Amino acid sequence: MDTTLDPETAVETMDSIRKTLAGLDLKTALLAVLFLVLGIVAVKLFIRLERKVLTRSRYLPPSTHNIVLTLSRFVLYFVLVVTVAGYVGIPVTSFVAVLSVVGIAVSLAVQGLLTNLVGGFIILGAQPMEVGQFVETNGLMGTVDRIGMIYTRLIGIDGRLIYLPNAGLYTSQVINYSQYGKRRVTAVISASYGDPPDRVWEAIQLAISRVEGIHPDPAPLIWLESYGNSGIVYNVHVWCDGSAFLQVKYSLNEQLYYAFRDKGLTIPFRQVDVHLDGPAAPKPEA
Repeated sequence: MDTTLDPETAVETMDSIRKTLAGLDLKTALLAVLFLVLGIVAVKLFIRLERKVLTRSRYLPPSTHNIVLTLSRFVLYFVLVVTVAGYVGIPVTSFVAVLSVVGIAVSLAVQGLLTNLVGGFIILGAQPMEVGQFVETNGLMGTVDRIGMIYTRLIGIDGRLIYLPNAGLYTSQVINYSQYGKRRVTAVISASYGDPPDRVWEAIQLAISRVEGIHPDPAPLIWLESYGNSGIVYNVHVWCDGSAFLQVKYSLNEQLYYAFRDKGLTIPFRQVDVHLDGPAAPKPEA
């Protein structure tokens, strides 16, 4: 079926549709409106049922639900409009051809939206993120709240809603902190040169034992990192659930301080000695 229209044919088709609508009798018009209303109600009921089915589905991730529902809604309404048009006597072939022309015109006007739409499908296909996961992209961090057809919505750590256009998101680097399920927490602390490393390790182990949420596997690691200007630098690596990352991070820093204090160890701080060079002060007269 050839649905291409040249401008003259398109105008003639539109005039034909207008005349058909103008020549409708009251009974046909009322029935068409009734069919349209009943069709809209049926589409809404179907979408509601489909949403329940998708919620219970174990095969489609939650991030795809909005896209599937939107496409279903579009297809059903399109079929409804074409069906009602055919009932009132509008040739379906001509009607679809006009819609195709209108669709091309609209697509040229909203190229940016279509790019975002394609980006949404790429994100759903590649699945660099899913709803409920904590991600970082373009310098922004947050929990994925919704992957829509145009925008992806994040909830920031401070509660802000962040809307990211899909066109820029699928071409950007995405760091997913929830995909693996675990996250490594790293703490850096310095000890005085007068504190033996074995005592420092005991204090760090004590601090680790006081923090809830640290996984025994992988086991915590303690490394002597470097020799600083004011003290010896130690790195502490522990693993925890992704959802407990911030709690474990801040708690570990706090417990390291108390463990060093309890073990009598010194956390050095930067000190600067200033020497002033100048003429010698005159000796006081006898």
